[in-house]
Amino acid sequence: MPGGNYGWPDVEGIGNDGRYIDPVGDVEHADASPSGIAIVANTIYVACLRGAKTLPAGTDGKERQPLLTDEYGRLRAVTLAPDGALWILTSNRDGRAPPPPRRPHPPPESHHAVN
Repeated sequence: MPGGNYGWPDVEGIGNDGRYIDPVGDVEHADASPSGIAIVANTIYVACLRGAKTLPAGTDGKERQPLLTDEYGRLRAVTLAPDGALWILTSNRDGRAPPPPRRPHPPPESHHAVN
């Protein structure tokens, strides 16, 4: 609900406190450390620093299979590209974790649009 009181900073995630609105879904920071978000149609994509993955979820709060787990290291942001693909930004050079080994870029035909 735009403008609603979700409890921050007193409550983070689902608080089960009648004074605040609980979010539709929640993710544990120890597993994910969410850092960026993009919404495409009825799917929410959350970039994760600690979890080194992208967590998709429906706008109904139901989680879907994680994407890119441990493929690119810490993921900083996710956004919708003009062609409908997701652009993912890493922060592998910030000194907090080693970057994954370099590997060749996949050919353009292996990229998949999300819409």
